[in-house]
Amino acid sequence: MEQQPFINDTAKTTDITNKKSITKNVRDEIFDSIVNSGIECYAALRTDILMPTIHLFRGQVGKIERVILEAENQHCYLVIFLDYNKNRDEFYRCLVEKENLLPLFCFDPDIYNEYKNTEETPSINQIRDNWEVLKFDVTPKLQLLLHKRVSTRFRIGQLVTIEVDFEQKTDAEPPFVIQAGQTGIISASISDDVVEVTFWSMPFGLLAVIREGFLSSSLPSTSASSPEANFDPLSYATSSWKRKIFIDKNFLFPLYVENLDIEDL
Repeated sequence: MEQQPFINDTAKTTDITNKKSITKNVRDEIFDSIVNSGIECYAALRTDILMPTIHLFRGQVGKIERVILEAENQHCYLVIFLDYNKNRDEFYRCLVEKENLLPLFCFDPDIYNEYKNTEETPSINQIRDNWEVLKFDVTPKLQLLLHKRVSTRFRIGQLVTIEVDFEQKTDAEPPFVIQAGQTGIISASISDDVVEVTFWSMPFGLLAVIREGFLSSSLPSTSASSPEANFDPLSYATSSWKRKIFIDKNFLFPLYVENLDIEDL
């Protein structure tokens, strides 16, 4: 009796490569929605970019330029990196793959409910909700290079964000959520592992420039006549939104707004 030929199982199996590609395309589409919404879009590197003349590290913040790129670069953005310690001087620009960028947000989250170009365009909040549903992987920290600033990345005054939404429970009020990519400043050290982070509603560029002033205003002042005593951060804000959270350092994503040059390795 002739043996029947082997019949391959035609049941659908999970193609990890294909699944990753689909997720990447969806992620790119959501990122494009954020960039095309009209807001000034800043993003942080999720990986290190090392070249002979420049070193960019995970957490380095750049501004996305809305330009038309060639077809082969559709998965990239043109990102401009500014040094806020040197009059916002541009020190580098390059194409960065969208999957290597974390979009940053710096306004009152409630504003995102209304922030859209047309009636057909979803609000920023709706876009962000879609982003969070995808549950993109957090970048493994052990795969990244260390630089000299790494030892002070959790000091008071450091700009930070988070990669996933974080719910803060309170005793007196309902819990609130700090959204992934929302920018804040470490305002106090609670313990060896935990810090206090304060988030304000204001443009990121302004937050980066005068963050020391915002920090001083949130701490006790030694003199009522000192400049810090009269400094009101919310006078610069688009709304009066302000939140503080206690969070383990391991969940924070430090942000750098200066040129960490080659000698910082």
